[in-house]
Amino acid sequence: MNDTDDIKIQPEIRPDEKLLWTGHPARKVMLQASDARHIPFSIAWCGFAILWEVAVLSAESPFNIFAVFGVPFVLAGLYMVFGRFFVDAHRRRNTYYGLTDKRVIIVSENINRSVKSIDLNVLNEYSLKEKKDGSGTIMFGDASSNYPYRMATPDPLSFYRIVTALEGILDVRSVYNLISQSKKPDAL
Repeated sequence: MNDTDDIKIQPEIRPDEKLLWTGHPARKVMLQASDARHIPFSIAWCGFAILWEVAVLSAESPFNIFAVFGVPFVLAGLYMVFGRFFVDAHRRRNTYYGLTDKRVIIVSENINRSVKSIDLNVLNEYSLKEKKDGSGTIMFGDASSNYPYRMATPDPLSFYRIVTALEGILDVRSVYNLISQSKKPDAL
């Protein structure tokens, strides 16, 4: 447990709950499985938009409406190639996780403070995606509808639904086991 994570989660703990674990997502830029498709598309988009702008600006015209038309496409391309990774990292830097004996709690402090909690007794499905280093993601809900998944805030390239998850956490297996042990037997 981390002191900062504890401080961010503590206001959400009910008197009848016991805090078992706190954590946060990885704080670095992360690639998702869906980026294998998104990166080539975003590079092609951005490249075409930049070529468009160069060609239009090279034309001998005092005012070319096509130059103005291309600017939003260049900006969108730059966001898709670079910006979305930093927006996603910023979102994760302000996200905190908690697990009590009754709930999973996700606190996000990006623009506003938002809190999402999942009652362990009504949690039907959850799945584990573990990397070789022991870090990974726990997804809540039907795993088949979550793959391939995109954890980040909705971006123009993503057609996948956003899933509730504890993403990019260290020692994911121990957290997964804590969730399993905290569920009441009749809730399984």
